[in-house]
Amino acid sequence: MSNHLNIDYLKQLKESMFNISKSAHDLDNVEDLYKVIHSSIAELIHTNNLFVATLNKETNLISFPYYVDINDSIPENSIELGKGLTSIIIKSSEPLLIDKDQYNNLVGLDKLGTVPESWLGVPLKLHNNETIGVLAIQSYSKDITFDQDDLKILTFAAEQLTLAIEKFNAIEQIEKKSKFDDLTGLPNKTSFFDSALSMIQDAKKINDSILFVLLDLDDFMLIIDTHGYDIGNKIIEVIAKRLSESINNNEVVSYWGGDKFNLILKAKADNKYNKERVQEIAKIIKQPISINNNVFSINSSIGVSIFSGNNNLNQLVRNSEIAMNHVKNNGKNNIEFYKHEFKQKLMNQFGIEVSLRKAISDKQWEVHYQPKFDSSHNLFGFEALIRWNHPEKGLINPSTFIPIAEKSNQICEIGSFIIQHVCLETKKMIDLGSENLIGSINLSAKELNKESIVNEIKYALDETGLPPANLEIELTERMMIDNENLSLEILNKIKDLGVYLSIDDFGTGYSSFNYLKNLPVDTIKIDKSFITGIDRDNEKLKIAKGIIKMGHDLNMNVLAEGVETKTEFDLLGSHSCDKFQGFFFSKPLSLNKFKQIL
Repeated sequence: MSNHLNIDYLKQLKESMFNISKSAHDLDNVEDLYKVIHSSIAELIHTNNLFVATLNKETNLISFPYYVDINDSIPENSIELGKGLTSIIIKSSEPLLIDKDQYNNLVGLDKLGTVPESWLGVPLKLHNNETIGVLAIQSYSKDITFDQDDLKILTFAAEQLTLAIEKFNAIEQIEKKSKFDDLTGLPNKTSFFDSALSMIQDAKKINDSILFVLLDLDDFMLIIDTHGYDIGNKIIEVIAKRLSESINNNEVVSYWGGDKFNLILKAKADNKYNKERVQEIAKIIKQPISINNNVFSINSSIGVSIFSGNNNLNQLVRNSEIAMNHVKNNGKNNIEFYKHEFKQKLMNQFGIEVSLRKAISDKQWEVHYQPKFDSSHNLFGFEALIRWNHPEKGLINPSTFIPIAEKSNQICEIGSFIIQHVCLETKKMIDLGSENLIGSINLSAKELNKESIVNEIKYALDETGLPPANLEIELTERMMIDNENLSLEILNKIKDLGVYLSIDDFGTGYSSFNYLKNLPVDTIKIDKSFITGIDRDNEKLKIAKGIIKMGHDLNMNVLAEGVETKTEFDLLGSHSCDKFQGFFFSKPLSLNKFKQIL
């Protein structure tokens, strides 16, 4: 252009370049920068026709986020890479300056709009030289044609635009990372709360209801422990995709890490509809997932709270968590809608947990003794059963506080008391003449997994002088199965101390013969659910007979728990059951009363 050497033009050039550069640095969105570049270019080159094209690498489609032209409107649809001048520049990563004749030769039948007299386009290149789009201008006037100086100006503008795009992309990635989970791509906790607040405000305006759904995958850590985190992550990805596809517009599914998903669903006044909607979510999750020749069927514990106009967000989320925990504490794999009594129960449990700390420090325990007898009615031992002697409430049954103690890890401190107490009292009774008496202690899973448990038992034996052969450790069958590898190692160490080992509640965990034969166990105790009414239930009798035979085949003693009638005792005795305990013989006794029957 003839005025390129004009002093005024050079001043304008400097101001325009500075304006583009400053705007690329200062502006916080790329749309405003498009406009600044356009206005600056128009002042220098005297053309109002400018567009920005960008390439989607995944789809190979070119779109036009900015397009101003005096003759043609913005293309309605994206175009495929390979057609038109824009594609030529993207593929070559080189600028293109052509006149009308060259345009016709290059484009041919792929013309997308009015043919220009002059056309100039430059690539948008990232710092790694990857071309992501094109900045182009075109003139329809024979009086305005572009040259190499215009190419330099447009190249500078393209460089500034690309720097800004990289900046905006980085900011977008940071914002996305702060609001979306990397693994699933779902909204995270922060984004969930933002969406929830907005949905609550909208619901208030139209007196609408919303379901807040907290979903916890059952036994997910067991899958990770067995198959590894890679498999666990793939399962999470599959479930995230299924949940995303199951929700409607204006609903939200978010991932909070671990094994938890949160959903916000539209509710109806019809409670049946709401329940069925959540049930569908549970069914979607439970559909088999195949990964690396493994098939997983995932159950879930789901808690639901309903926004109906007068709940705050934190309360709604907390209520869904309370409902979910209620499911977890009552067998898992279910759905519960929040009820006030759930919260009351939780508060009661918390109160018990606080009181337990005092009970542990003050040793508010009372041990009762459940006598054990052989088939000749001879007393040979006892099972120690702890009671909480609360200063205000009196004796509290273990079923009330033991589950809470296990969750709060207080069970280990309670267990330490029992081990020491039973060893001491058993030794005293032996010294009084009951030299063959065997005292039995129940260990919880947390105690079994405690690194110090073997040394703790050994210390109690040494401290009290109790012979190891007068102590028995009882563990439930389910606990053994759930902790198979760790349990076997620890059991062998406990067995090496010289104490007896027994499996409690046998028959409820589906142990196999091959599994049992590897355990250093002396006695299996048939669970009382198979004993009660055994004389009236042939299936129970078959199970009991099978357990007795299996135990004897493994050179183990078999004890029947919960024997309440003479008929049950006689029937089990006729099938060679070795040992018994239950109300037919005696209920649990205080220490003094137990000593009286020795």
